[in-house]
Amino acid sequence: MAKANLKQIPTAIAVPCFDYKSDEFRREKRTVIIAPIIIENADVDTVKIGWACSRGPYCQDIECRYSKASKRDNQFDYVEP
Repeated sequence: MAKANLKQIPTAIAVPCFDYKSDEFRREKRTVIIAPIIIENADVDTVKIGWACSRGPYCQDIECRYSKASKRDNQFDYVEP
């Protein structure tokens, strides 16, 4: 019997964010969508996935990896869409 080659497909998920900041001072709990935005084959057995947050463009939390505010001050890993 042949073995099936199944691949997992990343999907968007809704999760609570306890560190959303609408300004520089106030933290709020918000529901956010974390979704894959880039999926590419790096090697034969390696897939690179880039993720984004639905509130990333609006969040002011500079410590969050998804917040665009953290990328505005000379960060190297943000690429303007």
